[in-house]
Parts: sequence; structure tokens; C-alpha cells
Amino acid sequence: MSSPNPPISRSRRLTFQLVALLFGLLIIALIGEVVFRLFPQLVAEPPAPPPYNYRQPHDLTGWIVREGYRHEGELRDFKGNAYPLQLSFGKNGFRKWGDPASPKKKVLFLGDSYTACAQTSDDKVFYKILGDSLPIEVFAYGAAGYGNSRNIASLCPMDMTPFRYVKNYIICALTCPPSRTLIFLREFRPFIRKPIRAIGILSRLSGSKRAWASL
Repeated sequence: MSSPNPPISRSRRLTFQLVALLFGLLIIALIGEVVFRLFPQLVAEPPAPPPYNYRQPHDLTGWIVREGYRHEGELRDFKGNAYPLQLSFGKNGFRKWGDPASPKKKVLFLGDSYTACAQTSDDKVFYKILGDSLPIEVFAYGAAGYGNSRNIASLCPMDMTPFRYVKNYIICALTCPPSRTLIFLREFRPFIRKPIRAIGILSRLSGSKRAWASL
């Protein structure tokens, strides 16, 4: 007569259950990886509607602004009131490309969606108003989601051309915390040479008034 199997100890039973759980999660993860690689459209973001479709994929930065993008239409403000929109991005995807031959001081605005101003017409963006109010020649480049590294990398395909034109000021208009603005200036240091000066960071959380005062 065969003897009955000895009972499995509690610790061994918990170990077996844990291993089985981890193995099951691994199988699920592998299946998900295969499915999403075969059908990437399942997790792809839907195409952005105008005027937010001004970006295009790029190998180095993830995305850049589409050169020559234009949109004319109508948007609504936070109160629901309709207003006309005339949006354009010019040379190299710049929202504002000034005259490099102008004798005025050149100011380059670099930033994110607050610099792209996709909800604002060309004649109402803040740097256009500054250019009309001050004796400066304005250049501006920005895209939604841009941060420190992307702003620098976006200029690399242009062979740093804007830095050859802008010989006076660079305004980094980012909406990031103050701790990251210091990193931004350190990252820009290799590209900034006299008489170029980085005069400030325009941020909701840093000293923007001092930056404007420097002008």
C-alpha cells in the first residue's frame, strides 16, 4: 500500500503561487509587446486637429515645426467667444523670422507651446508686439512639449544658423520650474559666445520681470 503524499508546507505553497503569478504577468507582458509592435495604431495618438498639427516627426528631437505651415480658421476663447486665427510658421519652422541684415539688435525667443502660440494670430504674438514696441529684430522658435534639450537639438539641423544671426540676446521662454531653468542655461553655454548674452528665462515660476528689465 503506497503512502500518501506529504502535505506541502505553507512557505512552499506561497512560493509556488508567487512564481506562477510572476510567470503569468510575464506572459501577458510578452503578448502585449507583440500585439502593440504588430499593431502600433492601437496605441498611437490620434492626429492633432488644426492648428495643433504644425509639428512633424524628426529623428533627433522627436518632432520639429513644419516649415511653411499655415492655418486660417476660427477658435474660441475661454468664455466661448469665437475669434479669427491666422497662423503661420516660416523659414526653418520659425514662428517669427526677422531680417538678419537689420541694424537693430537681434533677439531670439526659444521656448515651448507658449512660444509657438498656436492659438494666437501672427500679429498678436507677444514677441511681435515687443518687436513693434522696441528697436529690436525678433526671431522666435518653439513647439509644444519642447524642453531644454529639444530646443538645442532643434537648432542642430539648421547648423546653428540662428546663432550666427542673433548677435545680442537670447530669451529662453520656457514654462518650467526654476531648477530646470538653471540646467537650461548650462546646456546652452557651449553655443553662447560674446556678444551673445542669455538674458533671462520667462517662466511662470521664475523671475520674468527681471528678464524683461534687461532689455
